[in-house]
Amino acid sequence: MREGFERAQINAIAMEAGRTKGAVYAHFESKEHLFISLLEQRTHETIERTDRLVAECTSREEFLAAFHLAITELPDPDWAMLNLELKLFAIRHPSAAHRMKQTFREIHRQELGAIAEHLKSETMIGVKLAALWTIVSGVVLDIKFDAKTISKREARVLLSESLDGIFPNSLK
Repeated sequence: MREGFERAQINAIAMEAGRTKGAVYAHFESKEHLFISLLEQRTHETIERTDRLVAECTSREEFLAAFHLAITELPDPDWAMLNLELKLFAIRHPSAAHRMKQTFREIHRQELGAIAEHLKSETMIGVKLAALWTIVSGVVLDIKFDAKTISKREARVLLSESLDGIFPNSLK
């Protein structure tokens, strides 16, 4: 994540992992597959975290507070940048697109499953969640790019307002 997808070198990754370049290639056929695996691992961790948050909620109010926190907590900016790099790579390299799209679709499907019961009065929940995560990613990237453009406090307010605007029927 430090170097990003394009600049990362398998030699350096192997060295940091205490492995040889050959050992890395024994597990991953290319740098692309290594990063897709990283994306899949991070996806599963995020889904497990979301499931735990939702499972701990005993009321609608607790769910709404947890959902609000998940949206406004401002995820790791390096992860947001890597996500963007992977999406751009997939757009530019159609051979990589299928597996990446499947991984991102699985993220959305599982997130939707975790929260759909709580937002059942909404229409187009999946589309709205995808749009909301796009807004979150964009805000996080802008903070990383130039923190003077938008402060973290302002970003949290903006994301809270975006959440209320996208899900007006469920969060009141």
